[in-house]
Amino acid sequence: MVLIEGFIRDISGQPLVGIPVEAFQRNPLGDLNVTSLHEITDSNGYFRIIPQKDIDEINSNVYLVIEDELKKFVSVRDRHNRYKKQEVFDTEGSVQKWRGQIISNLNNVVQIVVIKDPILFPTQYDTVVIGSGFGGTVVSLAIANMYKNGGNNNRVCILERGQWWISHEIPDSDALRTSLVKNNMPFNTWAYPNDIKGMLAAIGNSRTVNRVQGLFDVKQLKNVNVVVGSGVGGGSLVYFNITQRPPRIVYENWPTEHDGDPSLDEFFPLAEKFIGVNPITTTAGFGGMPLPKSKVFQDAANIILNNKKNILNETKKNGDGNPILDPIGKPIVDFDGRLSITDISTDVFDRGALRPNDKDIQKYISSRETNICERQGRCGLGCIPGARHTLNEQIFTNINRLGLPIDVHPLCDVLEIEEIPSEQGYNVKFIDYRDIVDKVDFSPSNGLTEEEKQRLTKTIKANRVVISAGTLGSTELLLKSKKLDLSGTLGSKFSTNADFFGIINPTKYNVDASRGPMLTSIALFKDNKNGNFAFSIEDLGIPKMFAEVFATIFDKMREQRGIIQSAPFIPKNSFGTLFRELVLKNVNIDDDETRGILSRLMDGFSVSILSSLGNIFSTLVNIFSNKANLTPEERVSNILVLFGMGRDNNTTSKLTLDNKNNIDLDNDYNLQQPIFDQILDGMKLFAQEIGKGGEDSLIIPLWDTLIRSQISAHPLGGCPMGELASKGVVDSFGRVYRGKNGTAKYKGLYVADGSIVPTSLGVNPSLTITALAFRIAFDIVGRKIEHLPQPVERPSSH
Repeated sequence: MVLIEGFIRDISGQPLVGIPVEAFQRNPLGDLNVTSLHEITDSNGYFRIIPQKDIDEINSNVYLVIEDELKKFVSVRDRHNRYKKQEVFDTEGSVQKWRGQIISNLNNVVQIVVIKDPILFPTQYDTVVIGSGFGGTVVSLAIANMYKNGGNNNRVCILERGQWWISHEIPDSDALRTSLVKNNMPFNTWAYPNDIKGMLAAIGNSRTVNRVQGLFDVKQLKNVNVVVGSGVGGGSLVYFNITQRPPRIVYENWPTEHDGDPSLDEFFPLAEKFIGVNPITTTAGFGGMPLPKSKVFQDAANIILNNKKNILNETKKNGDGNPILDPIGKPIVDFDGRLSITDISTDVFDRGALRPNDKDIQKYISSRETNICERQGRCGLGCIPGARHTLNEQIFTNINRLGLPIDVHPLCDVLEIEEIPSEQGYNVKFIDYRDIVDKVDFSPSNGLTEEEKQRLTKTIKANRVVISAGTLGSTELLLKSKKLDLSGTLGSKFSTNADFFGIINPTKYNVDASRGPMLTSIALFKDNKNGNFAFSIEDLGIPKMFAEVFATIFDKMREQRGIIQSAPFIPKNSFGTLFRELVLKNVNIDDDETRGILSRLMDGFSVSILSSLGNIFSTLVNIFSNKANLTPEERVSNILVLFGMGRDNNTTSKLTLDNKNNIDLDNDYNLQQPIFDQILDGMKLFAQEIGKGGEDSLIIPLWDTLIRSQISAHPLGGCPMGELASKGVVDSFGRVYRGKNGTAKYKGLYVADGSIVPTSLGVNPSLTITALAFRIAFDIVGRKIEHLPQPVERPSSH
């Protein structure tokens, strides 16, 4: 006999007595009540429901509805989901009911938490930080440290447009989950499982589908698609973990290097320590064999270096700074990427080198180094074991363990900033979506009406405002803040960092592409003309949930390549075209109803019980199934994705607002720059060594016979730093210039994120953005190093 049981309590753990509870079964033809009468919670808040029909424990499609007759509940949730609020009318008036989502396993006791008191939202803060990515987190923690150490009552307010994201494996007792529930924080879990159903969940987690709560935000800018993250932790939630320091030539002419103040060189070590980096090349925590794709990539890089002498990577060094030698006495070149992942390196137990030493012991007994990387290859999709060092953990730990005075307000989308002329400070206007996300008729796939926007708009006054909404978000916000007198350079120096993809299909070696981490290695290449650093190429994995889809598309592109004799690496149809035809059209992503259904995957619904998605799933399985009956892992075992970044120079386009008041480029981005041909030539060298057909195995997936397009995960610029307002939006410390010329600045108004980077980097930008944020924070907190954030004990959560 299946039993449905659970407890209903308030956030303090007190039982709620006399609450009516009903159970329903989801059905495409109409939901069925599995009980004749509702049950009532007893003195312990306990309810017990015996269904009147046979149902399965696992695939029951059962959800609960609890009654809120007095309409006093602010929100209701269990460990997985927030419940939806609906007002129900009958002959005796109206009552409020809260509908849960599908219970995945009825064998579990359901723990329902009811919150009765709304969160008080102060109308004034000393500091408001907009965004919680690398820039926003560092600056927020530094200012909060200054407040705490100064003994005053000031607090930092973080306004974040997205919600919290965690792993579904976090137990109810986890401190982070407990805190999120207690404080009524909207949160959801990473897309799962690692198959096509998980891919549909990932699509449902996008802001294309769910414009309010989605994690992945894809912006179409003319001929460029930009992918950024949305949630507490910003870009750290979706990046691939490489925290690479660029060669000095990249930033040696920035204002930071000749304004008479500390160079960025002073802050890169602080940034590395704060993020926490490790090189990852082994198959498991204690394994000695390199990951197949790491070995194949690095072996090829060594051959290219020896033959072409065009790679700038330094040699590996031991703890004493001496080169590490191979068995024949030759220095080993360091191609390992520095990743923000917890891992145990193989040499930590090298007895000949007296390891583990005191440094090792201190590192690995610390609870900061928990949840070792399991090689699941989900880095950009959400790390299930929590081995990634994401910023949501940093923020929570600093608040929870160190008691820093920070208030995080998720689902708050900032509209504009206004200076308060009569007094010091600013008004920050934003839409607070938390007031509507629990309503049953809330449709996140559709926009708000003007009336709804006005009703949900709030204003905070602040003495100091730090804009850290990311390259696109910060630029868009300042463009919309019409009452500010800003530099004419706003929107300029935008760069895609020359992000560039190549596919080697097939490889002559097994590369086991679905085995993580997603990125492990990097090769730094010289410019063809001057020998300076020009671009980098990395190995890139293929997540298991996309393996069947990507393998099919890559195989189709391989069949279509070679139509243009002078460019045989270009397929007839690009990856984007094929993905739209084979996936998005079959998912019907442009249909409002389908987007609404996909968004419900975030609320715990299973693909199998949503009839429309069930049909979509069956269609996709038929399209992407293979006659050889290979596993998803096997289908990508001989496909290696190469990812390039370069020092491009955009002079043809500028970020602006389109006729719908959304961020866009005024002209197409220049994808004909010589740097892209240089990266292509570098990828050809890898294909010659790795491809089964040599150079003929290389495909450039985002180009086709008609157009060049681009997907960038590393947008930079838009609010560039400069020595004067005529040359930049901010100065070298992120202070916003007032007016079009001169050096006058707005007091207490800053930008601290990738938008202030004045040039492309040619490497992954997270470390550089973090170092810039440390420099800005250093200035804000009175140049007192003790106020800067330090690594703290990370929670053992996911």
